[in-house]
Amino acid sequence: MGQGNFAVTAAEIVEAAAGSRLLVFGSPPPTGRDLDLLTPDEERQSIEAALLAAGFHARGHTWLRLRDCRAEVVDLVPAHRWGLPGEEAASLFAQARPLPGYQHLGRPAPHHALLILARRVAVAGILPDKHLARLQKIVAEDPRVWALARERAGTWHVERGLDLLEAAAVGHGRPPLLMRLSAAVERRRGLGASISVSWAAVLRGSLRGRRRGRVVAICGLDGAGKSSQAAALAETLERLGHEAVTQWTRLSYNPSLDVVAEPVKWLLALPARRAAAGPPPPDLDPSRVAQPAQRVRQRSTALTVAWSTLVAVLNGLSQRRTTAEHFRAGRIVVCDRWTLDSAVHLRYRYGESRRFRFQVALIRFLSPRPVLTFFLHIPPEVAYARKDDHYQVSQLRRQASLYQEEYRRFGALRLDGQLPKGELCTQIAQRVAAVLEEPSKLRRVLQQAQEVSASIRMR
Repeated sequence: MGQGNFAVTAAEIVEAAAGSRLLVFGSPPPTGRDLDLLTPDEERQSIEAALLAAGFHARGHTWLRLRDCRAEVVDLVPAHRWGLPGEEAASLFAQARPLPGYQHLGRPAPHHALLILARRVAVAGILPDKHLARLQKIVAEDPRVWALARERAGTWHVERGLDLLEAAAVGHGRPPLLMRLSAAVERRRGLGASISVSWAAVLRGSLRGRRRGRVVAICGLDGAGKSSQAAALAETLERLGHEAVTQWTRLSYNPSLDVVAEPVKWLLALPARRAAAGPPPPDLDPSRVAQPAQRVRQRSTALTVAWSTLVAVLNGLSQRRTTAEHFRAGRIVVCDRWTLDSAVHLRYRYGESRRFRFQVALIRFLSPRPVLTFFLHIPPEVAYARKDDHYQVSQLRRQASLYQEEYRRFGALRLDGQLPKGELCTQIAQRVAAVLEEPSKLRRVLQQAQEVSASIRMR
């Protein structure tokens, strides 16, 4: 297996391997998140060999490399897959505009860029905001672009796709369903499918709807690296074609809980305030007002059970509410803290000797179930050295003990939080991709990428 040059970008690798014009049909480097390339068929073998030698591995026509907590993705599409006649494919490359700093990488001419967008909208049925901004730039670059694209639309099988683009350009909102379905059928007919097969496939895809949302949870002590790993995983998932967001939650940081807590604390502290003689000292810390209520609650098992149950319900509802919109949109929510952390902090705050089984069951019932939960284990002393602004070492030791007791109950995968950040990112991405992606091929890709990363570090 090649060692791979991890200091060279994907665009530089492809540029060095190419012998003729390649078309960047997505966002160009260095701003593009991925590198979307259309290649002449005769160029494909040399480019694939260069990517393999640089540490990339294939998943269909997608090539992937993990480095520095980031996934580099190259979509290498052979020109014949677009089903264009030979002369039309040749003009696509011949009329491409050179990209600054590259000899072989080019961007489509404006009318070709419009036709490519029409292909995309015909498949998706909608035009995302980022593509709408690209459409506006294309139209501004050449006032003849619509007329030129219309001349070639029949050859590209995107006449209805161009109609969708025009509707988006003038802000007519979401096009009618029949118009969107017809555009998708036209694209399939252009690839050689019969009209009946095309309509059956399009209708089946329309009825299937969006991918459902999912939760991936990253848990552990403050300072374990949860936030940085959650951000890295969300970026990796985006590059692998998933829409992903990060979400931060915490048992004690809940606006609804604060609204309920203030009057309850006031009532519980009322006898203590009446017993106090004279006005309070002028230098009294306002945060101490809640201490009498806390003492009353600690002396009563019934009050502790009731209050911890209320906290559990509000925490579970909050976690359901914060993910609901993302679930409806089919996103993957990478959570910095989740139900495992809630269980640990419930015991830490309201009684470590109690298991709070009923309350924890409520949190788990109300919160969306994660497809994977990671527990980043680090020693309390390391956590304190990384983040000393909230807990003392003694407090972190108590929490660490609770995590050790609880993580198996939640089916969490225990990972070494002291591993180098890049290695830990790769481990997390490998496991998540194995669950989210259907093909077992991707698991091998990520495993090979991890091996390449390890070999580079050992040099």
